Amino acid sequence: MILLENALQFLKARRSTRAYLDKAVPSEFLEAVLEAGRYAPSGKNVQATHFLVIRNKAVLNQLAQLVREGFHRAGEDRPEGYTFHYNPDVLIITCNRLDNPNGPADCACALENMMLMASSLELGSCWINQLKSLNQDSEINAYLISLGMNPQELVYGALALGYAATEDGLPIHEPGQRKGNPVTYVE
Repeated sequence: MILLENALQFLKARRSTRAYLDKAVPSEFLEAVLEAGRYAPSGKNVQATHFLVIRNKAVLNQLAQLVREGFHRAGEDRPEGYTFHYNPDVLIITCNRLDNPNGPADCACALENMMLMASSLELGSCWINQLKSLNQDSEINAYLISLGMNPQELVYGALALGYAATEDGLPIHEPGQRKGNPVTYVE
């Protein structure tokens, strides 16, 4: 059972990173993270998750501005300096077809696979929900379509990816305490 113990320790040690160094993720690491996402399970094995990979800082800045404006339109103002993606080297947006009832779950599986792969590569990552919250915003969608999202898709999540802004550039791997997630056995 050593493998089980190691796997559980690895899963417990994955933590979210919300501050990043201005340091590029090597292409081979990015490709490994994307491959992990592409091999995630999908409902009926349709494999319809679309990954938009953004590394361009001007695009990330424009997207952050559009998200601030989108929250304002929705009546939920954010501070002027608010940046929903924490300024990573890479933002991976997961989209799926409007007609796929499993789209949200498929994207969730892909995001988790990518976070686990990032952790194994000593990269920081964080699940980002704000684009999902605003996936009906026409201005944000128009911008994402200009970047390559299909007009027949919606965003269901995103992943910030990069080197953690810690002293050694490594993400924190100490398991956090569980305060919730109750388990009920029915026997």
